[in-house]
Amino acid sequence: MTYKRKDLPQIREIDVHKSSFPYKKFKVAPRKLIPSQTERVPALLKKAKGKFPNPNPIIIDIDYRIINGHHRYDAALELGVSKVPVLQVQTTVKELIRYFVKNKS
Repeated sequence: MTYKRKDLPQIREIDVHKSSFPYKKFKVAPRKLIPSQTERVPALLKKAKGKFPNPNPIIIDIDYRIINGHHRYDAALELGVSKVPVLQVQTTVKELIRYFVKNKS
């Protein structure tokens, strides 16, 4: 399932730390990640490329679906990066959307 860019919460690492969800931080081959949106902003892709080799982690769900970090994902693929940092939240994308929309400040 894919979502519109505006429907996915822009969850950052600090947001995950503050939530009640358990998570794991590790590195993984970008080809193993599953995009959950198709919309991209060209300027953000260019900006993401400039963050390598030390980008912020891509936020993913338990099934390796990307929640936040689609531009970093695309940049990694284009740059041929073998592994990217991820922060895997131990729940589904649907549950994360519900939680972060409900708890928006």
